Amino acid sequence: MQAGALPRWQRQRILGEWTQRRWPLCHSHRGRIKRRQYLGGMKEQFFAALQSIHPLGADTVSSLDRCLAGAHYAKGTLLVRAGDPSDKMFFLLKGAVRAWYPHGEKEFTDWFVFENMFFCSISSFFGGAPAVQFIEALEPCDVLVLTRAQLDAVSAAHADMLALNNKILTHALVTLQQGIIDQRFKTATERYAALLAGYPVALQRVPLRHIASYLGVTPETVSRIRGDMKSQK
Repeated sequence: MQAGALPRWQRQRILGEWTQRRWPLCHSHRGRIKRRQYLGGMKEQFFAALQSIHPLGADTVSSLDRCLAGAHYAKGTLLVRAGDPSDKMFFLLKGAVRAWYPHGEKEFTDWFVFENMFFCSISSFFGGAPAVQFIEALEPCDVLVLTRAQLDAVSAAHADMLALNNKILTHALVTLQQGIIDQRFKTATERYAALLAGYPVALQRVPLRHIASYLGVTPETVSRIRGDMKSQK
């Protein structure tokens, strides 16, 4: 999908807010030290999350560490644009992200991502096809980025990394299947309750209109669902 095929308000958002910012250059010695310390802390958070899924050897960690790039995205930035290729896998260290589809003047939210979660354009990263969704920063976001080529190279060299990939993909497939089942058979109230159970605090950071577009209802309906749930407590 090309930007010119979208409504004017969406074109302005895409072209005006595509403002990826790598970590700013630090010309002073103190600035460079602070940058290294911050990036080091980000990587510690990343590897702790990986080790909780599957243990990785020191050589694997070292190989993966050399591939990682840190990036910061301002609120409203589109990390991935529908119609464009994207070979990047992101790990969200701080912030909130959503994936959405445009349809006329409306947006339909597919999923949300919060801290310590991976995300990418599945169709593009794994299939090599153009992305079918926009992936947008709902808040200022700090991420670590790994390309498909880098991931394949580390996985080919280290069996424990390949095992980790398999576990992550298995979990993603199970989650995707459950999402399809929920979409078909659960009511909006049931889906909101499941979303709230999974992200009770983080969900408070998501605008009401995005929650409504995820559930396929109006913001007024979400407000009513919230009110009904509070009255039942």
